[in-house]
Amino acid sequence: SHGDVTVVRIAGRLTEAFKGDALGRTLRGRVLFDLGAVDRVTSFGVREWLSMFAAANRDVTECYLGRCSESVVNQLGMIRKFDGGARIISFFAPYLCDACGHNFERLFDCEFEAEVIEGGARDTVKCPSCSEPARFDDDARTYLGFATAHLRQPVPADLRALHDSLANAAAP
Repeated sequence: SHGDVTVVRIAGRLTEAFKGDALGRTLRGRVLFDLGAVDRVTSFGVREWLSMFAAANRDVTECYLGRCSESVVNQLGMIRKFDGGARIISFFAPYLCDACGHNFERLFDCEFEAEVIEGGARDTVKCPSCSEPARFDDDARTYLGFATAHLRQPVPADLRALHDSLANAAAP
């Protein structure tokens, strides 16, 4: 807990081992999910994830998803209700450097980078390995489509500070 915000960090795989209903029943008030370390979501994981939101629905007053990994973004793009009604603050997207072949992720912020997201992530990003320009490495319309509903939505200052400290402290 950070003040009145509960931060839930989920790492690894979301599978049948993830007990969404049990977690959902423990959540109250304001919740921020840090999903940067989720590396896979199975169909059973989707079921458990949705069960978590169903169990938490009446007791959670505000819910945010931050640092959504590529695995989470793929589910957000395929399953309309995967966000559980939460607001998405940020998400990772894949990039590729044509000069050195390095694959890496870039964190997008839905509040502050709406134009870049709407423009298909065509911004210039330097490769962290060789500093040459890198490009977005997916179909922009498909990958970024889920974000439209979350763009330009202001994040409360205390949640913004908490999210930013998580983003600065942890790599995907």
